[in-house]
Amino acid sequence: MTTIAGTVLTISQVPLGDVLAADATAGDTTITVDDAADFAEGGGTILIGGQLDDYTSVDDETGVMTLVDALFNNASAGDRVDLADPDGSGAVEWQALVAPAGTVDVDEAVQATISYALIPLLPEGIRDPGTGESVTLTKDGSEWQVTNVHGQQPNLNGDNLTGGAVIVGNTSGAAHATAITSTNGSATGSTASADYAVQIGAGGNVSAVDGVGIGDGVTVSAQAGIGIGVGATVSGFAGIGIGQAPTASGAQSTAVGNEPEASGAYSGAIGPSVTATADGAWGIGADSGGASPTPSGVNDFIIGTSNHHVSIPGDFAVHGATPVAQSATPTTLADVIAILQAHGFCA
Repeated sequence: MTTIAGTVLTISQVPLGDVLAADATAGDTTITVDDAADFAEGGGTILIGGQLDDYTSVDDETGVMTLVDALFNNASAGDRVDLADPDGSGAVEWQALVAPAGTVDVDEAVQATISYALIPLLPEGIRDPGTGESVTLTKDGSEWQVTNVHGQQPNLNGDNLTGGAVIVGNTSGAAHATAITSTNGSATGSTASADYAVQIGAGGNVSAVDGVGIGDGVTVSAQAGIGIGVGATVSGFAGIGIGQAPTASGAQSTAVGNEPEASGAYSGAIGPSVTATADGAWGIGADSGGASPTPSGVNDFIIGTSNHHVSIPGDFAVHGATPVAQSATPTTLADVIAILQAHGFCA
């Protein structure tokens, strides 16, 4: 076994299989391929002329393959006979063209297959000069294989993963940063570009130290900010945005719900479309018609709208007055006046 180091020049996919050596006719139960090297002698599944068919055996010397089901259609010499994956698509092999260490002539490059576990680390395409991955090649028999990728921070390429697989996004070299997303065939960038930042979800971007983003399209640009939910935007220091597209742009602000906005420092917006734009302002709740409080003055605190009916079953005090226990529902005018007097609303 021989091992060498090298630099990747290109990564490509090569279909597994071969071509027909002779014409085949609908109804045939055997076919002949030019080269049977890619086909397992004990059988497998092939794709020929759009037809999936199992084969029970293939002769490595003659190329004669025995089919389980007869051909549906005629096929001509030179037509592809591809190995098939379980999903019915043609199987491929990932290959790398690698320049061995110390070589400068592309004619000295080595063609090597890529170990299955390394495929997500090596995206398909041509490398610009000086950008190719440093790899280890191992020769076992007559074939070279890429057996290690080194010298770079691990970074999974989502284009090579399918079916909702979990992949690692871009951390841009930030210390202790974590970026995780999922893909259904293509990666949508997930980026955590600041130290200790965490982003979970496709298309999110956490660019602040200690920031946390969870959900697709989350943007956290302030230190210690937390954004949870699709489209959450947190740009205020230690701000918190939770829900569908919340915006927490004030320092230490809190936005929770469907599209709430807390843009004042220490402000809070809880509920659909609640807006708190001044420092220390808080708005909570939305009524049955979708109306929401919009505290806009400094330290305004609004709960609900004029359409709400507020009940306080426990003790209640206003401006430091002695709490009045609401143990019984007031039934007379005198009861109501007594409660108002106790709270300082009237003499």
